[in-house]
Amino acid sequence: MNNMGFGNGLFGGQKASRTGDQIDAVVKGLRLLVANTQDAVKEFDTIEETLQEITNLVQGEPTLVMLLGTLKKNIDSTQGKVKNGLDAMDRDLGQIDSLTNIIQN
Repeated sequence: MNNMGFGNGLFGGQKASRTGDQIDAVVKGLRLLVANTQDAVKEFDTIEETLQEITNLVQGEPTLVMLLGTLKKNIDSTQGKVKNGLDAMDRDLGQIDSLTNIIQN
């Protein structure tokens, strides 16, 4: 039976293409959000530098130096975890983008 281009035929392809375009728009927005968040995470480096400057000023206080060093390590560790998560999201969004290209073609 001829479906006259409805369903999975001509019009189904157009619907898939439109859906792919919509997904692409969402992915593009999310990738921008990820990039902006990655930039914000880099700002922790400034905090770490300030902590190092404070550490240099209080060299005569070993307990304070130790606490500042621990704080710096914790910030660096958290920054790394956030960066790794954002990198993984960006990779996954790239995969989604590639899959929508298949839908659109």
